[in-house]
Amino acid sequence: MPGQQKNDIDSKEPPESWDWDAVDGVETSSSKPAVKPMANTARKVQNANTSGSDATPPTNIPPPSVLLSIFPELLALANTSLFKPAASQPMSIKDRIASDPGTIAFLQGYLALAGVAARIIAGRKLRWHRDKFLAQGMAISSAGAKGMKLAGVDRAQTAREDREAADVVDVWKEHVGRLRSAVAAAKSAPGGQQLRVPDLAENMAVTTAKVVPTAPKACLVCGLKRDERVGKVDFDVEDSFGEWWVDHWGHRACKNFWTEHEKQLRQR
Repeated sequence: MPGQQKNDIDSKEPPESWDWDAVDGVETSSSKPAVKPMANTARKVQNANTSGSDATPPTNIPPPSVLLSIFPELLALANTSLFKPAASQPMSIKDRIASDPGTIAFLQGYLALAGVAARIIAGRKLRWHRDKFLAQGMAISSAGAKGMKLAGVDRAQTAREDREAADVVDVWKEHVGRLRSAVAAAKSAPGGQQLRVPDLAENMAVTTAKVVPTAPKACLVCGLKRDERVGKVDFDVEDSFGEWWVDHWGHRACKNFWTEHEKQLRQR
């Protein structure tokens, strides 16, 4: 995660973690709980203005198995950043947490991150057919693998993708109950009404929406097209003003996810 968390809490400023003792010690004017740096990452994925659309799209985004491998740790961070620290607090503090703008922003970003994971899972097989650079790269690498046939490489890659997808879904199922509770508690706060929890599974239905904008190429990250929707994930899509789609890249949230984690993903 970007940024380093402070070891000591300065009583003159809001803390950078869910440290409730420290929060209680902060003056009333600034005594709002603040999320860990994980929230900044989640917000960057969700925020439509995080990164400009004029950046040159990459042609060598790793295969789905590599992209999926980072999600278990990202999704699990919500437990240490929000769910677990809040669980032992008095009801008055829990209510304050639920209605805090920082919590709403965190949940919005976290749900957007889950949506990216869902689209990568749903489009993992489609991307191999739609991303010519991905297919070419695999063909070239397999040519030097001691004569290993491409069909064998395909089977191995598919098996790895299936394992990674299963790992992501397992972590999601572990935390989704607490996530639903947090979202339900936040519904009464400004901005909380729009929060909806997606349903992640190893296999998800993809449908084509009607009378919506289209694009000549699929998303570089997940492999889905602009007018394709993942069932129980893509709720009431608003495809306007660049909030959903970035030309030459794909989904805004997918692009932001890649921009935020590119360095980590290239090291895997």
